[in-house]
Amino acid sequence: GVKKTWTKLAAEESVSATYVVSPGDAGSVLAVEPAKVTFHEEAGDENVKVAFSNHVYDTSKGADGITILSQAEYDRKASFRVKEWFTFLLLLVIPIGLPFFFFQQSSNTH
Repeated sequence: GVKKTWTKLAAEESVSATYVVSPGDAGSVLAVEPAKVTFHEEAGDENVKVAFSNHVYDTSKGADGITILSQAEYDRKASFRVKEWFTFLLLLVIPIGLPFFFFQQSSNTH
C-alpha cells in the first residue's frame, strides 16, 4: 500500500493526506480498504496504537470495493432520462387530460 509518514505532531494538531485512485478496466472491482493509521502516544513509546478509517462506499451488494464503470455505463446512469420522462408525461395525460377534456365538452353543451 501507499504510505505517508509524519515524524512528530504537536498536541491537538491535525494533518491530512490525499491519494488519487486510478481505475482499471471497466467492469472490474477496485479493491478498497480503509486507511490504517499506526501511531505512538509519546516519542520513544514502544506501545503502538492502530486506528482505521471508515468505509465510505456501499458494500451491501457483497463487493468489497468500487465497481469501475465504462463511459457508456456512466452516461446511462447519469443521464436525464428524457425518454422515461416523456413516457411519464404522456401517460399523465390520460388520468388528468381526459377528465378535463370531458368536463370542457360537457360545460360547452350546457
